[in-house]
Amino acid sequence: MKEVPFDQNTNQCSYDYMRVREGPNWFRCYYKNVSRKIIEPLDAWRTLGTAKHTDFGKQLKAWCLEMHQTYNTESRLGVVDTSFASEAQDAEPTSNTKMIT
Repeated sequence: MKEVPFDQNTNQCSYDYMRVREGPNWFRCYYKNVSRKIIEPLDAWRTLGTAKHTDFGKQLKAWCLEMHQTYNTESRLGVVDTSFASEAQDAEPTSNTKMIT
């Protein structure tokens, strides 16, 4: 797991983007003595509540969206499934099988 911290983190407010090998990347949000694990970038920004309309909130929103676009896990999902189970998803799953007599 690799941690990418927000550059304006303090002891009272901290946001980190956690890059993981398996599973979706996520945000660790610490604000008002509560820590949360959030996957969506706008949900991480919304943890600020009414403070999201301040300059800090706008910078955090831009950072969250940038992290999500840069390290999005959906780009890793483009791998073609070549397992035996992938044939079951075809329209005709028995087209690539042979009968043994």
